[in-house]
Amino acid sequence: MSSEPLNGLGLPIYNPDLGEDKAVPLIRLQKGTFVLETEATDLLKQISAPIIFLCVCGKYRTGKSYLLNKILLNTTKGFAVGSTINACTKGLWLWKRPFKYVNEDKEELVVIVVDTEGLGAIDEDENHDTKIVLLGLLLSSLMIYNSMGSIDENALNSLSLVVNISKTLQASNCSAKGEDDDFAKNFPSFFWILRDFSLQLKDAQGNPITSKQYLENALALQKGGSEAIENKNKVRRLLKHFFSDRDCATLVRPTEDEGDLQNLIQMPEHKLRKEFADQVAMLREKIRKKMKVKIVNGKRINGPMLADLCATYTEAVNKGKVPSIDDAWSNMCKSQCEEALSEVQVMFEQGIKEKIYAKLPLTKKNIKENFEKLKEEAMNYFKGKIINRLSTEEELALTKLLAKLKKEAKTAIANTAKELCESYFETVSHTHLTLPT
Repeated sequence: MSSEPLNGLGLPIYNPDLGEDKAVPLIRLQKGTFVLETEATDLLKQISAPIIFLCVCGKYRTGKSYLLNKILLNTTKGFAVGSTINACTKGLWLWKRPFKYVNEDKEELVVIVVDTEGLGAIDEDENHDTKIVLLGLLLSSLMIYNSMGSIDENALNSLSLVVNISKTLQASNCSAKGEDDDFAKNFPSFFWILRDFSLQLKDAQGNPITSKQYLENALALQKGGSEAIENKNKVRRLLKHFFSDRDCATLVRPTEDEGDLQNLIQMPEHKLRKEFADQVAMLREKIRKKMKVKIVNGKRINGPMLADLCATYTEAVNKGKVPSIDDAWSNMCKSQCEEALSEVQVMFEQGIKEKIYAKLPLTKKNIKENFEKLKEEAMNYFKGKIINRLSTEEELALTKLLAKLKKEAKTAIANTAKELCESYFETVSHTHLTLPT
């Protein structure tokens, strides 16, 4: 049996040498401007595997951080938790210890866990909340929405911020009809967790239903043609449109003792209600099944690519613009191309040293053959590294780089060959001109 430490979802640490057990800011507000923090992005840039970005959001003081710490991370010292009315988390915070998840195809993926600032905090306005939700929506592959109680009109209205942002993003990113569905594919899965849930899960006829069926029933369009009914149905339509992959889970109140609730993070599990503990176990299993890789424009996103997305979206939000997924994609492709060119240069230069310099003297034919092999290897490596189909511009950049490196190498080889010849002739001359004594 493995002795690896596991988080609340039963996932082991991705790489023990990467990161540490603490929450660090990914994007936070400083003097009215969102700042992308290098400590978090430096971590992301070291992850070459596809990323599962798990993001938790919801109103402040609804137990988001407890959900993350105890249920997801299985720790008492994780994201900030407080018992006051002040929001603890500001901006988006990342758990600096990535986890490993092996999917059904035996592929190793990396899970990143992120907490967001609570919505509706007394020291922030709706514009600030909009930006937080916007960044969470664009970056995550699984968004967990945490709220208290049952799903009623108030609960649905609390989601209006999320769905209205989704609609704004759609309007900004879709210029033609028929693009709506493709755009919605970039959205995360949506998982609604209802805390302190006290209702029985039954339909109108009294038949038992699942929590997912409860969600779907709550999202059913109401009958009527009044403006009030239409406004209620608007949120329902948008939520179903943008989050086609959605689910729900319910959790009863963990304890009836008000004092224990104020310090819930330190409570041992055996002191919590058994029904709550059982529901937590089922919730963890549900989340594991809902996890999926972050995808943009049909391509799976790894750590460096996610860091690029963070930079592009943060810059757009700071400029007061609605982030464009196409712009983010273009910037990400450009960044990955530049990185691939740098790696190709290192690989090509190292290949010249090993296959040509180290084997001199060589015939012109051998040198030419080695150059052709190195060029082919470089082209294949470059094509494998870029995330989009090789464009004419990218191919031209690679061709120019290889031509430049080849020209420099030829000059160096000629100089080296000249030095070898001079050294050889000097040795021969010295041997023939030295008379025996």
